[in-house]
Amino acid sequence: MDQVTTTLPVETYLRRVHRTFSGLKDGAVADYIPPLAAADPEPFGICVVTVDGQVYAVGDSDAPFTIQSISKPFTYALALADRGLPEVRRRIGVEPSGDAFNSISLDSAGRPRNPMINAGAIAAAGLVDGGESGDPAERLVESLGVWAGRRLEVDEEVFAAEQETGHRNRAIGHMLRAVGSLDGDPERALDVYFRACSVEVTCRDLAVMAATLAGRGLNPLTGARAVPDALVTQVLSVMTTCGMYDAAGEWLVNVGIPAKSGVGGGVIGVMPGQLGVAVFSPRLDAVGNSVRGVAVFNQLARDLRLHFVNTGRTQRAAIRVRLLSETPSARQRPAEQRGDLAAASERCIVVEAGGDLLFAGAEAVSREALAPGRRLVLLDLHRAQTIDAAAAQVLAELARQLSRSGGELVVAGAHDVTAAAIGARLFHDPDAAREWCEDKLLGKEHAPVVLGPGDHPLVGGLPQPLREELEGITRVHDFVPDEQLVEAGTPAQRVHLLLAGDVVVSVPTAGGARRRLASIGPGATFGESALALGGVHTADVHGATAGRCLVLDVAALEGASAELQVHLLRSFLGSAFGVLSRVTRDSSTAVPE
Repeated sequence: MDQVTTTLPVETYLRRVHRTFSGLKDGAVADYIPPLAAADPEPFGICVVTVDGQVYAVGDSDAPFTIQSISKPFTYALALADRGLPEVRRRIGVEPSGDAFNSISLDSAGRPRNPMINAGAIAAAGLVDGGESGDPAERLVESLGVWAGRRLEVDEEVFAAEQETGHRNRAIGHMLRAVGSLDGDPERALDVYFRACSVEVTCRDLAVMAATLAGRGLNPLTGARAVPDALVTQVLSVMTTCGMYDAAGEWLVNVGIPAKSGVGGGVIGVMPGQLGVAVFSPRLDAVGNSVRGVAVFNQLARDLRLHFVNTGRTQRAAIRVRLLSETPSARQRPAEQRGDLAAASERCIVVEAGGDLLFAGAEAVSREALAPGRRLVLLDLHRAQTIDAAAAQVLAELARQLSRSGGELVVAGAHDVTAAAIGARLFHDPDAAREWCEDKLLGKEHAPVVLGPGDHPLVGGLPQPLREELEGITRVHDFVPDEQLVEAGTPAQRVHLLLAGDVVVSVPTAGGARRRLASIGPGATFGESALALGGVHTADVHGATAGRCLVLDVAALEGASAELQVHLLRSFLGSAFGVLSRVTRDSSTAVPE
């Protein structure tokens, strides 16, 4: 597959969203300090980072800007780590304020209402320890770097402007000292707060930080732990209700994920257990949130069903990816074909999805599918309970990308409507889909194989005298499509040596349908399992095409020489246990015949 021409579906989708909102010019840059007022309003980046470290970045995702209030949840997390939840809760509340982010107000207990407004963030900054350096500001900046996965620096020009113009924040700091939410000199806490807000980041950095929150404090790129797992729940809960200033309620209804914005133009969102999202665009709305950022998150929430009420079933999802050679079809194939399939194994994967396939699962599938060398991707959905619209959208783009590269997405077990929405080839039976993929890899669409009576492996492997004896006690039978050759529940009275055409082994299911267990082609034998393992057929065998077989009746075999009987029974037992080894790889597959 030509990887130069393929793009992962999520990146394709993000590019489309970026184009959609690039023309949105509403809002204005923050102007309360000169460096922010002088910012270029045009940069626009979107970045998504999954909890297993996949990065999708479009637009100006590497343009630098200052983190501003997006530092608040991370400052709060460090305060929790340093002082513990009881001490932090004694000094900082967790209720939405209903006031502007820079309001000078306290709750009835004399605390800042939450750590996402300036008063709460200054109080949290005052609770950060100095660590080995003794400098809490330096330690907080280092901590932010752990979240981002790289060392971050303070923009000294912005920091100086924050200090020079931060009179209202100074008033808040001294008020907090007066009511006991701060200990010691409030200027020390303010220095920590101003430096945290002045840290320079990129949209990519913020997405990694959000993904670290999504991963319960574990950075997906470096593996470093930013804070203990238990603290992340507290941080995300407060972000959910308080992270978007006065628009928090509308955000919760429309988007429904933990988020935080900053007047530098950044917005982060966290899908716990799945991914982090960041958007950067400096133009702000009336409450201080990025206009494009809010628009993008609303679009993502609609398209990808990111709202927390849609993720209650996420943990029921299970995805397993294997090479087709590790989970082959039940078709009995000659050794040469098995060898060819093994050699081509890297070109086809089988993705088995159980439970609910949502956006995050489909995103992971797309990465596996577009790995170098892939030609065919079989998505087995027969155990899936739900394939939501967001997952179908990702899979549809995957099908297009594979098609452009000369490959194909094959879906098994899905409802017709789901497969049609994805735009993939549909098989209702997973084993039939596996067999079709194997035939594609073998280049067979499908050259008919016709064997003479002496060419069947069971006959050809016999010494000449025994071969002649066997040919003398077998008869040729020509069959037509759908002709029943073996009936389940009947005594095993004959063995069929297939010379031409295909047959299908199946059992009836509730509702009158049939469940396919295997297909068999020329050179295979059927009926021997029942003969060797119990004497009664356990499945039906029908002709899938017109064909021919040699029929060996048990009565005729009983009159054969002892040497021929031993040779045949040994072959029958080997074939029967070969069938057992194939079908028991899947505990849900019954033994054919």
